[in-house]
Amino acid sequence: MSKVATRNKKANIRQALAENYLQKKRKQIDLTVCKTLEEVQVYLQNSFFSSTREFVRDKPVIIMCDGSFCFALQNQPAFAAWCAYDTRGEITNWYSKVPADSPIESELWAIVFALKWALEENINDVRIFSDNKAAVLKLMGKKSHGKYFAHCGVAKNFFTKIDKVKIKWIHYRHNKKAHRLCCKAKQAWITNSMNS
Repeated sequence: MSKVATRNKKANIRQALAENYLQKKRKQIDLTVCKTLEEVQVYLQNSFFSSTREFVRDKPVIIMCDGSFCFALQNQPAFAAWCAYDTRGEITNWYSKVPADSPIESELWAIVFALKWALEENINDVRIFSDNKAAVLKLMGKKSHGKYFAHCGVAKNFFTKIDKVKIKWIHYRHNKKAHRLCCKAKQAWITNSMNS
């Protein structure tokens, strides 16, 4: 067997092994994503959703997202919120306690649920804004997903199902409404904890 043939054979073996590894990794990610979404359904039962008004279908919908993680409170709860706008103003908003152990994770949950709502409403053009730069960079693939690969996997799955999605970082000063909603979620959780 010639040197070229041997080299080609080794390259083919390496490629087959790499494809096999990627296939196993994809299956692992899919299972984690499904488990993550199942777990979070419990939290969605206690979430707050404002009534949705009719919105302009042929214009992009802007969704401002925010997540907060309370280091100071007992059990260190996390909260997520988003509000959606079109050219006529606010469409709807959402906030909830979420299963997160860091500000990045709570922000990713806000983005995931915003995308889920956009998909359910058949919105074709979505602009997501977040004041957490690390979360935005992870979703854009400019930073390693790390332990948040399940959240990023869910979000990217939604990206493929919506025609046009743009995600952008904004300064927290321009994200006050979503931040206020996070504070509302925290206040509701504190009230419920005191009453129970």
